[in-house]
Amino acid sequence: MVVKELRDFTKALRPPILDDLGIVASIRRLLLDFTERAKIEGKLKVVGEERRLPPDTELCIFRIAQEALRNAERHARATRIIVTIAFAKNEAMCIFRTKSAGVPEQIGHPNGANQATVTE
Repeated sequence: MVVKELRDFTKALRPPILDDLGIVASIRRLLLDFTERAKIEGKLKVVGEERRLPPDTELCIFRIAQEALRNAERHARATRIIVTIAFAKNEAMCIFRTKSAGVPEQIGHPNGANQATVTE
């Protein structure tokens, strides 16, 4: 039992799919698991030509994505989340946009949309 929990914990920190298939496949899987568990609508968009990033960068973006999804579920009362991974020539960006009931209009967009961006 303890060994299985340790394996699950290790996979959550750095899933094998991240090393095998990269950040896009990893976030796709993370988002799918999230939407099934949280019952929140989710969508992944990829802009630009998908490519592998340095391993530390992919891990950093993955960990940020985990926390962004966790925050959307726990604090934002999100009803929908869109994750966009944008690849440009010298950078990659991951944008998290939620439609939620948990953020007052003064803080978020008047329609309840909120956005956070991570750039590498």
